[in-house]
Amino acid sequence: MFPGIGLGGVLSKSRYVLPSMVEAASLALAESLTKEERDIGLIYPRLTRVREVSVDIAARVIHVAQEEVWAT
Repeated sequence: MFPGIGLGGVLSKSRYVLPSMVEAASLALAESLTKEERDIGLIYPRLTRVREVSVDIAARVIHVAQEEVWAT
C-alpha cells in the first residue's frame, strides 16, 4: 500500500495520514485483485501491477483527504 498512500498524501497536500486514509487504501488494495488472482489464491495483486494498483490507492486516499477537508 505504501506507494499509493504516499502518492495520495503528496498529491492531496495533506499534512497527515489519517486512519481513514489507511483504511481506504487497504480496501482499494483488496478490491484491486483480478478474478484470475483470486482464483489462484493470491491475497495481493501481482507485483507487475504495482503502478496500476498504486494509482488506484492514491485516488482513494485523495478522495478521503478531500472529504475530510485535509487536502489543500
